[in-house]
Amino acid sequence: MAAGWADKLATEQRGGRGLHRRASGSTEGLRFVVHGWYRTAVPKYGVKSMGRDRLNPTIGGVARTAGVNVETIRFYQRKGLLPSPDRSASGIHRYGQSEIERLRFIKSAQQLGFSLEEISELLRLDDGTHCAEARQLAERKLADVRHKLTHLGRLEAALSELVQACRNRKRNVSCPLIASLHEPERPPP
Repeated sequence: MAAGWADKLATEQRGGRGLHRRASGSTEGLRFVVHGWYRTAVPKYGVKSMGRDRLNPTIGGVARTAGVNVETIRFYQRKGLLPSPDRSASGIHRYGQSEIERLRFIKSAQQLGFSLEEISELLRLDDGTHCAEARQLAERKLADVRHKLTHLGRLEAALSELVQACRNRKRNVSCPLIASLHEPERPPP
């Protein structure tokens, strides 16, 4: 159905000649556009191309490509991590490959445990000449991770001890885990 109007429009724009009837026999001047589950050739000019959307996608296309939510992109823009692109002539924000790469950078840094503030600093250092500063930031993050691992090890030992006490309890005695939670606050391990 939809291919019919595109074929008719293309035929009319070529002075009555069909899409594939060209003097040279080529499809020069045509591009293939996806319409649902089928492809159709449309003239280079005169019919809106969906191909441009892949080159300069809207916020939704960028979100899908980068694997984030649209609201996440807007949040990053408000925080200054991602610049807001200019509007196209049609009034729609169009994003480029650099914005997609920046989103992937942010996600990778978050997976390494960097906060948004630290990611902002890393983005500021992203010109390739600030390796020493980036290393110092990473060293601070590594020290923080090691501190958290030490703390988690102590938590694991305390919980393991409570679980073992629960296994060894007598029938008429209350649960050692629950009882320890009722005790006055102890300093953290």
